[in-house]
Amino acid sequence: MVIGSEAMIAFEDLSEGKPLKLYAKKFNMEKGISEKIDGPMALVNYEHKMALTEELLYFSNHLNNKIPKVANGQHALGEMKILIEATEQLENNENK
Repeated sequence: MVIGSEAMIAFEDLSEGKPLKLYAKKFNMEKGISEKIDGPMALVNYEHKMALTEELLYFSNHLNNKIPKVANGQHALGEMKILIEATEQLENNENK
């Protein structure tokens, strides 16, 4: 599940068909009062492929000096920064 400021998306790996659902849910904060807003749920169409298989195929297709277009060292560094920041925020929230 990924939760954003305007919606959340959930991947149900154990459900039949492995649906990817987009929920239009959010909280509005006005004058310190939260208001929950529940919008509609929509199914998101996607190709049902195995993630690790696709990553391996992508990697093997770039072994002959082809520069990867989807992921590279800069992407990895950016993701590590996000994971470190998220971990620090979780740890800070646990200590409160």
